[in-house]
Amino acid sequence: MSVPRFGKSEQREQERKRTRLRSGKLVTLEGQFIIECHFQDLAEAGARIRIVAQSYIPERFWLFDDQYCGASLPG
Repeated sequence: MSVPRFGKSEQREQERKRTRLRSGKLVTLEGQFIIECHFQDLAEAGARIRIVAQSYIPERFWLFDDQYCGASLPG
């Protein structure tokens, strides 16, 4: 286990991997497009994303990664 950095409140077990200008899409569980997004960083258990427009985001959704053409269901 790594020692937390000064001022860092996040205590996750797995380190996030930063991404650069990586795009994706949020999709409902039924497969309907919601909105485009950009990945800020990725981890085994989730992702930090940036959405540039206001939109209703449901509690559960698929996160589609344009680079790898795959989808995941965030925690």
